[in-house]
Amino acid sequence: MTLGNKNNQEEKIESDIEEDDYVDNKSNATTTDDEFYNELMDAPPEFEDHLMPDGCKDEITAIEHFTSCLNRRFNSCPVVFTGTLEDALKEAFNSKEIKERRPLLIYVNNDKSVYSNVFCRQLLCHDKLIEYLLNNYVLWTWDVTFSSNGEKLNEILKTTFSQWKPGHSIGTGTTEQYPLLIGIRRSTNNDYLFDRIIDGSNKRPVVDEFLAQLIEYKDRFDISEENFEKEKERSNQFIMNSFFRTQDFHHSSKYHDHRDIYPPTKMFSPLSFDRNPSQYSGFSSYDSHRSFLPNYNNNNFPDRFRQLHINPDDNDGDDDDDDDEITPTVNRPLPKFPE
Repeated sequence: MTLGNKNNQEEKIESDIEEDDYVDNKSNATTTDDEFYNELMDAPPEFEDHLMPDGCKDEITAIEHFTSCLNRRFNSCPVVFTGTLEDALKEAFNSKEIKERRPLLIYVNNDKSVYSNVFCRQLLCHDKLIEYLLNNYVLWTWDVTFSSNGEKLNEILKTTFSQWKPGHSIGTGTTEQYPLLIGIRRSTNNDYLFDRIIDGSNKRPVVDEFLAQLIEYKDRFDISEENFEKEKERSNQFIMNSFFRTQDFHHSSKYHDHRDIYPPTKMFSPLSFDRNPSQYSGFSSYDSHRSFLPNYNNNNFPDRFRQLHINPDDNDGDDDDDDDEITPTVNRPLPKFPE
């Protein structure tokens, strides 16, 4: 081997080593959000579309496009509620049985965030989590890669939740706050509570850790629903008790307060001797007792009893027939009794 050939061979080896080092350094380099987004835009045609087109107006159409694109990217996709957020809320909370109710999850994606892609690939589209979410949660999704869709999301939230405030805006934040996974449960006064289960890339749980978080949140949701039902029952009982107390008060005041409308009744009407003394006849039985009764006419009592007054001076001990004759003080015929 000549000296020239030996030098050329050494230069070729050094060149290959440098090229390998360049490839290794490129593969190990940290990908920024902008680089990932540019790579996504340079992807093959089946990956170049966004999870949601710019300027989505219809919720159902947007979610159908979201699930179709997500399944195309990762060859799997969780079951997403295809409908409005309001309908998803009813699906989660309107069951009469507590065990059939499920917490509502809102997943907000942003393709400009690197961890959004990692979260979808490693967690959201994992087979174990897909099965658990299907049986225990109602999942509703949205994408805010375009700012117009972020504004649309805030409009939807304001319409669906009366207590939603402008300070709760989640569709127009920085890329660092995505992906965002919000759990919704209910308080005892029927207000909805919003809990951030995944909040950007601050915590990056593995599959088992994320599954444990979902199980724990489901238990919290069940307890919240039980407390909500107990409070509702107490409130209904209080309303019923107040209603009956009000009815008893009106019933009592109706007979005790309005005496001019409902006067007290007596078995016998009061007697007044000053108005018409001749209306009553006196009867003497004992010295210490005297009663007065109305003088009823013949129409009421066909056979009336009349009192005869006997003169006590007639019992003078004389044997004369004239003296023995009893003379009534009132010259009236004696009462006739039926035979």
